[in-house]
Amino acid sequence: MKNLPALLFLCVLILTSCKTDTKIPIEESKQFDYRAYLLRNNNNVPFIPIDIDQPQDSLFKLVNIHTKKDCTDFLRFNTVVENDTITVLNQQNCNMFCGLYFEYSIYVFPEEIIWGENGNMSLSEIKSDFLKHMEEYNDLYSYSNDIKFSITNYSDNLLLTRIIYYKVINTYLEFMSQIADNKYSKPLEELTIYQLDQLKKHYQLTLSFREFPPEPQIMKDPN
Repeated sequence: MKNLPALLFLCVLILTSCKTDTKIPIEESKQFDYRAYLLRNNNNVPFIPIDIDQPQDSLFKLVNIHTKKDCTDFLRFNTVVENDTITVLNQQNCNMFCGLYFEYSIYVFPEEIIWGENGNMSLSEIKSDFLKHMEEYNDLYSYSNDIKFSITNYSDNLLLTRIIYYKVINTYLEFMSQIADNKYSKPLEELTIYQLDQLKKHYQLTLSFREFPPEPQIMKDPN
């Protein structure tokens, strides 16, 4: 019984040591996900799960159900595309207004035909084509605040479309690495949250869904 206080002290010491040891690897394992931070919109926008393989009209209807509106314009939200949470801009042009866009557009047709800004291109050319687009419009992003892109699929090849999404997203991240090096002389992994936010002000990758207003009907003179 005389050794009871000593034994209690030893038990407490062992338990404390074990607790300290288990905390260290958990804290060290927490690493900041720069990819996720750059791709998603962090401005308290809603999250709307959508199926990017759906027709655009179906996507508009889904967004309208979420917003409880008949037409939803200029709504930014986050969704998941190929395991990445990215920003989406929904623009149905409810007020018959179609703004100026600097948008990178890709069209997928049957027989694996891919059509970009400069015409027909192969899957392997998407990276260089998108990089060229971002470099050419670099100065204009200061006004548009984001890098808009759209992928329209007219074929049944959903796998090809998803590969294109993957290529566009990874090409954007490579472009952001170049911007970080040019602006801060540091890789993305070494930037602070403030520096990342400054880049995202002008270079937020945004998947665009928009509807062009119908052509105005020309009224004929009854006389």
